[in-house]
Parts: sequence; C-alpha cells; structure tokens
Amino acid sequence: MGECALYAGVLPSNYLHLTHVGYVDALRRAGWSVDYRDPQAVQPKDIGMYGLVLWNSVMPGPILSQVRAGQVVVLLGGVGDDLSHYPRYADRISLATTSHFYWDQPVTTLTLKHLRNLHRPRVMRDYFRYERRMIRYAAPRFWQALAIPLLYLPFASDPR
Repeated sequence: MGECALYAGVLPSNYLHLTHVGYVDALRRAGWSVDYRDPQAVQPKDIGMYGLVLWNSVMPGPILSQVRAGQVVVLLGGVGDDLSHYPRYADRISLATTSHFYWDQPVTTLTLKHLRNLHRPRVMRDYFRYERRMIRYAAPRFWQALAIPLLYLPFASDPR
C-alpha cells in the first residue's frame, strides 16, 4: 500500500459527476495516484492494493470485509441506504461524511415541501422509506455508537 488511492463514485459520464471530479482532483493535487472507478466495478480482491479509499455510496459488506489494517477508508454518502452491515466492520472505517447538517439528533427530515406531495402516494411512499433509513443510518448517533468520526462535508458546485 503506497501512495495509491481509490475513489469509487459517479463517473464523468453521469451528469452528477462534478462533486466526484472535485474529490479526485483534490486527491491528485495532494500527491496521490488515483484510480477513479464506478463502485459497481470494484471487486473485493481489488481493495487491498490501496492506501486510501474514498467510497461515495454504500460500501458493500464483501468489499468492506477485505479492508486491511493500515488502510484509510472514508465513506462519503450512503445515508438513504441500508447500512446495517457497517457495525460488523466498524473497525475498518476511518471516517464517515455527510452533506446533511445536524444541529442535533433529528427525529425527521420532513419539510413543508415534502408534505405538499401527500397527494402523490408513490412519491410519499418512497420518501418515507428514505426517511426511515436516513434517521436510522445518517443521524450522528449511528456513527457515534460505532465510534466512527462523522464530518460534515457540504456539496459544492465548483469541483475546483
């Protein structure tokens, strides 16, 4: 494990790629050689060759299980997903980040904007599903219980 980093996230072919490009550029400016890959393309056997891993989505259990001592793993995002396998591998996670700003432990992320969609049952069903996972896996108490530092890292529009 040398100065080689893995950034697993949205590729430039996706219109939402600017934040991801910003992370990759920042790593390169800091002197890292960076492999920029789609998270779906990373295999468990690949993970051990990187000194630093920035993973922008949910890191699957089979990949997280292959993290070795000395590697730095930073998890970016994943809040709207099922992170129930993270406690098994908490000792392999160096840092988690969120773009949600918390003043305290939120009991909901519902806003008036969401409530305007009550007439759209499918939209509300999907939102409540996200809400349940967000409260369970994104709130600071989830990360505190795992003894994993949580950093507020807001999105930016200009990757540079």
